[in-house]
Amino acid sequence: MFADLLTVLETLPFSADWVGLRAVRKTRQQRTLRDQVLDNHGTILSQGVMVEVLV
Repeated sequence: MFADLLTVLETLPFSADWVGLRAVRKTRQQRTLRDQVLDNHGTILSQGVMVEVLV
C-alpha cells in the first residue's frame, strides 16, 4: 500500500513542500451468541489512508 502511494507522489506534475501519509489497518473478530448457541463468527477488516499535500 505504501509503495503504491509513494509511486503516485513521485509522479505528480508539481513539487510538494510537505507530504503527510497516515495508514490505518484494524482487524477484529466478532462472535454472536443467541440463546447460548453460536449464531455468527467472523473477522472484520477496516483499513484506510489519509494523504495531505502542501504545495
